[in-house]
Amino acid sequence: MMQRSDNKSRDWNAYVRSVFLRYVADHPATFQTAYFPPFFQRELDLSDCYGYLRRMHRQGYVKKGENGCLNLTDRGRQAIREDDLRLFDLADPYVSVTEYDRKKKDGASFEETMASLLLGKLPRMKEDDNFIAVRDIHLDVAALLERSGQADAAMEHYLTALYYDVSGLDCYEKLTGYVHGRVKRSAAKEAYRGLTVRPEIADGLRRLAEHFRPETVEAIFRAEPIAITMLSRRDLIALAEDLCHGTYDYNTWQNRGEKAYGKMLEQADRFRKEK
Repeated sequence: MMQRSDNKSRDWNAYVRSVFLRYVADHPATFQTAYFPPFFQRELDLSDCYGYLRRMHRQGYVKKGENGCLNLTDRGRQAIREDDLRLFDLADPYVSVTEYDRKKKDGASFEETMASLLLGKLPRMKEDDNFIAVRDIHLDVAALLERSGQADAAMEHYLTALYYDVSGLDCYEKLTGYVHGRVKRSAAKEAYRGLTVRPEIADGLRRLAEHFRPETVEAIFRAEPIAITMLSRRDLIALAEDLCHGTYDYNTWQNRGEKAYGKMLEQADRFRKEK
């Protein structure tokens, strides 16, 4: 869900109008039969879509066509900003509409602007140990770079997203709790729910398979030190290769994931005894 400014800035209002008018143009209907998806309330802050439709009609953005269906006027078509539609379709929750409009420079593409904004968020997310956000940002940046034709850079970000996705960080709290006696071993063991890879990451790796380089994974391990790395460099390279080349076998990787987490749990046993 795209962020908005609390004061409902001019940027936000233009963004809502763009998304709303595109929907009206793409879904022919009359005033009586118009339907709006429930997520418009959540993502556009529109609690009364029909009231907003009437406002768009009063303000000259929408008109009733000869066939009775709603059509956009010239003013309505001109009000749709393509970057607003790209922001909505990306649905990134970490950048606000106003931030985007302030950052965009003449001549800069949507992809360049958005990727720059997202990468600027990473240091704060890492400080806050918000590694889900770190993974998601790398995934969004990868998609943006891939779309703009920067395949090698996109591959690096897809691999970084994979690195965080299978790191085991979601088990870290239970493991450290077990080491310090706050959590039972059974709870630490059950924290691991299997080795899964987000489909968007797997799909991106497969599309850009020819740009995969094992040394990129090595560089990621050096550049992105984290408290838990469940898979070794060798294992992560093997996983990435399987995902890239369509040789990924679910059962094989579940077994490897269980063994890797078992080793982490054994290490936690040792740490607990040493305390």
